[in-house]
Amino acid sequence: MLTVVRHSQIHGLTAIDGATVASLGEIEAVWLDDTGRVAYLSGREGFLPLDQVADISQQALSTCGRVLVAAPDHVQSLHELRVQSFWGDLLGWVDDFLFDWRTGEIAAYVLAGRSVEPLGEHAVFYPDDVEELTPDYLRLKENAYADLKPESEGLQAFLSEQPESVQQMVAIMRHRLYPLLLPQDGPDAVKVKVNGAGDELAASGEHDRSALQAATALLHEQWENLRHSLGRSGQRARAALASARQHLWGRPPA
Repeated sequence: MLTVVRHSQIHGLTAIDGATVASLGEIEAVWLDDTGRVAYLSGREGFLPLDQVADISQQALSTCGRVLVAAPDHVQSLHELRVQSFWGDLLGWVDDFLFDWRTGEIAAYVLAGRSVEPLGEHAVFYPDDVEELTPDYLRLKENAYADLKPESEGLQAFLSEQPESVQQMVAIMRHRLYPLLLPQDGPDAVKVKVNGAGDELAASGEHDRSALQAATALLHEQWENLRHSLGRSGQRARAALASARQHLWGRPPA
């Protein structure tokens, strides 16, 4: 999925006000609401609602304006939360997790602890494996422990786990596709436009061909997610523009 990021990847990123390009400080924590979705990011400057995030890159996080809020009620941290088996045995802790910054949905959990040492690395489980999530612990379903996957295997489908060169190429192609894709485009139309963007980049001779091929294949596979993410980016960009106008005029534009 193109809008899924690791908690560890955004921790420490600088948040940039999309209206004024002013720094909002570094992201220090990620918070879930009572539905179990990521709802806020926070730093020294305050709490940032996730729905006000305009984009996330490897260098920074941009927002739809200066939209920091006071500490919300009924939120919890997932990082280092204890993980239990269905019967209550301690298995370890959430060492990292992946979430969709567009929707807040958790995509995968990375489990650390002695119980996963036989795998030779951290283990991965998914939201469907979770029986109960509380502020004090996460409890797995009865058969979930037997289905744990090594981290290298369980996360390989996500863009966040691809080589940096592929991630950068996907970002370049998404930027080029932004004005081209339409909400009604089906898979064939998206594929043609992705190929066109790829051919244009290949013709320039300025990009690594293997990374370009990998990025093109990934965008073909994630065509629907690409179309939706670009549409959502457009909505958030318009919100950032409206926020900038309000910031300059001191009131919403007429």
